[in-house]
Parts: sequence; structure tokens; C-alpha cells
Amino acid sequence: AVLRLGIDVPTFPTFLLAQTRRDLGWIAFALLFATIASTVLISGLTRSLRSVASYARAIERGQFDAVVDIKTQDEASTIAEAFNVVLHRLKNSYVSTLGALAALLETKDRTTESHSLRGVRYAMEIGKAAGLSAQELTDLEYGALLHDIGKIGIADSVLKKTGPLTEDEWAIMRQHPSIGYNVLKNLDFLQNALPVVLHHQERYDGRGYPNGLKGEQIPIFARIFCIADSFDAMTSDRPYRRAMRPELAIQEMRRLGGVQFDPKLVEIFIRLWEEGAFARIEGRPEPGILSKSKPHP
Repeated sequence: AVLRLGIDVPTFPTFLLAQTRRDLGWIAFALLFATIASTVLISGLTRSLRSVASYARAIERGQFDAVVDIKTQDEASTIAEAFNVVLHRLKNSYVSTLGALAALLETKDRTTESHSLRGVRYAMEIGKAAGLSAQELTDLEYGALLHDIGKIGIADSVLKKTGPLTEDEWAIMRQHPSIGYNVLKNLDFLQNALPVVLHHQERYDGRGYPNGLKGEQIPIFARIFCIADSFDAMTSDRPYRRAMRPELAIQEMRRLGGVQFDPKLVEIFIRLWEEGAFARIEGRPEPGILSKSKPHP
């Protein structure tokens, strides 16, 4: 018995130490596995929440076309799905707001309806050819649609006058970009569209209004729309004059490149016209047909 104790007692701590090491190994493995699993779970949830937050910031900037993209089948994906539904409805609400503002202007000045729509389409074609991004085209479209909203603040005696305006009346009419800007400036989703509203009457040579900006000081959206708006105005009937033939209007646009219009953008516009890019715009014939049209008397 004494002999066995002399052998067994020294080996027990060794056995205990070995067993403890094995247990500690499993504990360490379990902790490592739990850490990795937690990290993956938290990372997935974090990505989900970041995706939702990112889209919320995009909506604040008026960027409605993104979608919350969460592929995990958890509570976060359910939240994201509900978020997408709500924001889709919010987008529709914003677009309806634009339509209501445009309709408000049409009740004030019936001549603006078709003019505004054609101007928007011309501007969008120029913007595409000039390399604007999808979001920039959306901002340009909003600004073009609402560019004359400030005319709701112009007296009918000036706005609807059939004859030439006096200097005093022109001074009143020149207030409409600033009025429009003040009407829309507190709508967050229109912030990037405001340059069109405020600066569409600026001239490349600096002689426009309201701020007398010159050259590339004028925001590109406003430079694009100035071309689209001016061409459609030239080729549309007004109470005080008949429409100009499109061929003559094109010549005038080329002459005013570098004076009233950005010369590079006006050349893009003329190229698009000659290629027939605007043929599908309502009320505008193809260039080949123009040569056969009869001039106005």
C-alpha cells in the first residue's frame, strides 16, 4: 500500500493538469466560436442598419431610386422591407407634390403647360448627351419642370400682357426666378434642382439675371435648361409674336453660343437636333421635314 501511494500520488497532479488543459482547450475553442459567431451576427445587423440609414440619407437628398438591400432573413430584413414600402410611398408623395406645383403654375399661365413639358424633354436629352448621372438627370428634370414657378407671384397685368412689356414691367418679370427660389427653398428634396429655378435666365456673357453670373459660374443644370427653354420659346407662338421656324431658331442658337449660351452645350443641342434626337417630342417634326414646312407669314 505504501508502495502504491508512492507511485499514485505523484501522478494525480499530472493527470489533473492534463485534464484541465483539455478542458481549457475546449473552453477556449467555445469562446473563439462564440466570438466569431457574434461578430458575424453583429456585422450582418450592422450592415443592415447601415443600409437603412444610408437610404434614409439618400431620401433626404431627394434620391428616391435606391433600395434597401438586405439579404439576411432576420428582423433587420423585415424592417428593411417595411422601410422600402414606406419610402416608395414617400417618393410618390414627393412626385405628386411636384405635379401639384406645376398644376398651380398652369392655372396662372396656360401658355406654360406644353412649353414646360417640351423644355423638360429637350433638357433631359442634352443632359444625357453631356454625361450627367441618373441622379443629376432627376434633379435637372425637377428644376426644369418648376423653373417658372415664380410666375405665380407676378401680376396678371404683366404676365398675360399681349403687347411688349415696358421697362418697369420687365423689372417685375425679372423677379420670377427669385420668387420661385423662395417658394421652393425649404423643400429638402428639391435642393439640387434650385439652381435651374434661380439661374435659368443667366447668360453666358454675364448679362443675365438675377445675379449676373458668367460662363461656368452658372450651374450646369441652368446652362442646359437655358438652351432648352430658349429654343422652345423661339419656336412657340406667343400672344405678342408668331413662332420662329426651327431652322432659323437653330441658326440663332448657334449665333448666340458663347454669348447667351454655353458654346459647348449649344453645339451638343444642335448635333442632337440634326440627328433627330428630338423627333419624338410632341409637336416637333424631324429636321428632314422642316425643310418642307411653310414659313409663317
